[in-house]
Amino acid sequence: LMGPLRASGLGEPVTYFYDWGLAHNEDIDAEVLQAVTKHSPDLVFCSRLIQFGDRNVKVETYDTIREQGIPLVVIWVEATPHVMFEADKIAPHTDFGVVLDSRTRYLRYTKLPDKFLFIQEARDPKIFKVDGNWDRDIPVSFAGTCLQRAERCSALATLWMNGFPVYKAGGKEGGGLAIEDYADILQRSKITLSFNDAGPGDQSLKGRTVEAMLCGAMVLETANSETCQFFEPMRDYVPFSGLEDLMHKLQWFLTHDTEREAIA
Repeated sequence: LMGPLRASGLGEPVTYFYDWGLAHNEDIDAEVLQAVTKHSPDLVFCSRLIQFGDRNVKVETYDTIREQGIPLVVIWVEATPHVMFEADKIAPHTDFGVVLDSRTRYLRYTKLPDKFLFIQEARDPKIFKVDGNWDRDIPVSFAGTCLQRAERCSALATLWMNGFPVYKAGGKEGGGLAIEDYADILQRSKITLSFNDAGPGDQSLKGRTVEAMLCGAMVLETANSETCQFFEPMRDYVPFSGLEDLMHKLQWFLTHDTEREAIA
């Protein structure tokens, strides 16, 4: 979030990484309030991770910041049921919450819809960009996890068994990727795969979809109800339904460069 904000010229962000503070046994609430006093910000954003539990910034700290007349917004990366349950509890202590993953999913789980706003997550244009290279050396890529993702495991195994040259990188099982290395893979890819496999009615606009587009790779993605709200199928990206359709479209676009590059 900070890179896109700096690139926009709208303001200069000051950051405090409270997970670092926790690791060093700091009083993170005191540190946050000290930073607010020092910088007198126009706006405070706070990302909140439910797995941190009571180790998150306290809601009393939010109240103190807002009592100074400074708006406070909490960012929620995923609008899953358990996340929105926590978000509803926090909502009275904030001006509003920003949901990044779906225009509609959070509405099914929140009891306070007026306290939330969907914004498509921004990407840093210094990192996610077309590097001018269309002679790409990775035919097909997938950068992401396969842990507990049966659809992804099945699809990749089927593609490899049928001779498709899919380059797999990153994910929790792969030790992760530096963001620059991830962008480099997309910039070298002719096609990148995106699996929208959160479950029926629980689909989202994947960050990978936008990142690949910005890097000039053609996106081949599981057909879903979210991506088509922002992009036009078969013009901006290519949806697929099932493994046979995936293999057919992958074969076609790998042998039709002009059509693939037009979409990319």
